[in-house]
Amino acid sequence: MRRIPQAIAVLVLALLLAPQPAQAQFGIRGGISLTDLLGDDVGETEQRRGLNLGAFVDLFRAGPVQVAAEVYYRQKGADLASLQGDLAQGQAPPDNIEFGLDYVEIPLLLRWNVVQGSRARFYVAGGPAFAWRINCGVTVSTGAGTTTPSCDDLLRDNLQETLEDYERGLVLSGGVDLLVRQGLGAVNLDVRYTRGLSRVTGDLDWKNEALSVMLGWTFAPRW
Repeated sequence: MRRIPQAIAVLVLALLLAPQPAQAQFGIRGGISLTDLLGDDVGETEQRRGLNLGAFVDLFRAGPVQVAAEVYYRQKGADLASLQGDLAQGQAPPDNIEFGLDYVEIPLLLRWNVVQGSRARFYVAGGPAFAWRINCGVTVSTGAGTTTPSCDDLLRDNLQETLEDYERGLVLSGGVDLLVRQGLGAVNLDVRYTRGLSRVTGDLDWKNEALSVMLGWTFAPRW
């Protein structure tokens, strides 16, 4: 079953990197997220700020409806006041644990241009997202200072070994395109909510959640 999302990733990346027709709509986008972890095993958490950088391209358009493929580098995770399980022996009880996960995320979104004027276009969009973990980082703060142990050292049970390499999620977004000049481009503002549908780890009920605000530029927009 894992071959299916891998095939989707290869296809979307090929579409993003391939030369686009003159009338194709594509662009770049970046911004910040407030991320968190949800689940019965998470305990008390606080939101963590993360970075998003990526690109998007239209795959299909019919009137006000578009199908778009996107790819992002995304930082997720949370600030944890406690963890399910014991910290590695020898560590002081932590005041805070910043738990960060970095992903390459590929959403496939159905977009509807709700209002379209001569200079502004408002839209809503939604669809699945497929993400592959590329890094795990931990910062532990105690009264004695700050340390950055590896994920291998975070728990006696070795959290790194239980982390899933792949995540399924759902994206809901809305935004606006503001035309700068016909044939030149448009500024894009996108606000989205992303919810993980699969667990971050195999042993614990942790799922990613993120609220993102991104600013982008659409090249050769089809108005």
